[in-house]
Amino acid sequence: MKKYVFLGIITCFALPFTSGCSFFNPSSNIEVSAPNAGTTESDNAASEGETTPSSDVEDSSYADSSINADEAETTPDIQTTIGYVLSVDENTMYADLKNTGSRLYPGEGEDRKVAFDISNAEQVQTNISEFNPATDNLISPGIQVTIEYYVENGVNIATKLTSDGDEKEPYSPVAIGKVNAVSDTELSISVTEGDNIGETITFNLSVCDPISDPISVDSQVAIAYYTKQDINYAIYVGCMS
Repeated sequence: MKKYVFLGIITCFALPFTSGCSFFNPSSNIEVSAPNAGTTESDNAASEGETTPSSDVEDSSYADSSINADEAETTPDIQTTIGYVLSVDENTMYADLKNTGSRLYPGEGEDRKVAFDISNAEQVQTNISEFNPATDNLISPGIQVTIEYYVENGVNIATKLTSDGDEKEPYSPVAIGKVNAVSDTELSISVTEGDNIGETITFNLSVCDPISDPISVDSQVAIAYYTKQDINYAIYVGCMS
């Protein structure tokens, strides 16, 4: 009996040193979580480095493209052309852009004239002399002008007008020859001098100045004329013999 009692005492003293005794190990049933449990090191790094874009900060590339687009819209496309000034009506200039030199017939270009707003155009005179003095308003009918302009809402707006200010005299070719036929409305000659020698040309007399000298077949005449729509209009006829 004493033997069993002695063994029991030894067993009780040994219990605290064994891992199986729950009485002296109260924390064995409590779960302890490590910091950031379930989170990897890379996830933490990503979280620390993550930033949220601010709605107040614009994308610089978008802003630059917007500025460039605005500049393109506000900068006019300047074009350059040359014209013959037909007339000027206050701040509007009408020009012939097809024939920019002397008129080949009265009223030439009126059917194709182009309007330009010159209210704010710079005017530059390139040739100033005693016979061609500088003027405050350079643009006048009869001169050739270089036009720098842009188009806005269908209107040609001139920014700069450049001219030597010299008026172009109407161009009237002269034909000299022998009369083949003559009537109240027409005169036909065989050309003997100048261009078109040997050719026969017929002239309309409807706009011609009165002919002072009598003209008959074989008379030698000089005729100033212009051509419009393939019709030769005599504006002056002078008898040479």
